Amino acid sequence: DPIISNALRQRVVPDFSVGSWLYGRNFFAGVSVLQLIPQKLLSEGTSKNGSWVPHLVGTIGYKIYFDDDLHVLPSVMLKAATKGPISIDANIKMGLKDRAWVGLGVRSADALTILAGFNVNHLVNLGYSYDFTTSQLRAATRGSHEIVLGILLNNVYRVVCPQRMW
Repeated sequence: DPIISNALRQRVVPDFSVGSWLYGRNFFAGVSVLQLIPQKLLSEGTSKNGSWVPHLVGTIGYKIYFDDDLHVLPSVMLKAATKGPISIDANIKMGLKDRAWVGLGVRSADALTILAGFNVNHLVNLGYSYDFTTSQLRAATRGSHEIVLGILLNNVYRVVCPQRMW
């Protein structure tokens, strides 16, 4: 977006976000507020402008065990900006031995997602997802890749089993 790229070349923009996370062996819930400092973005040489506004994000999920080795984890995430519609992401992951997972997701009126990943140990996990754009944005993008390296600080439940996966 030329408006945003021009604005970022001209000045430093402070940002501040805050959040809270609650989890146990079978559930998680979180809430955060992003971009607490609203910012005006102006593009030199155009009459267009934009702004960064605060976003509220909430998420919740619960792990359902079928047996010791197999579980599903349905989750939902709501995102709301002070200017714009509410976005809802619904996901379901199937996990094997608390080590590896595959899943599907849907983002309201925007995308379908496939995801996969594995827990390296109780401290590190690695994940991948691909979003298939289904909204009118598909004229500009066919989708997006995401690679996530997760660091699980203070993981008192040690959700990964100590035995080998296979």
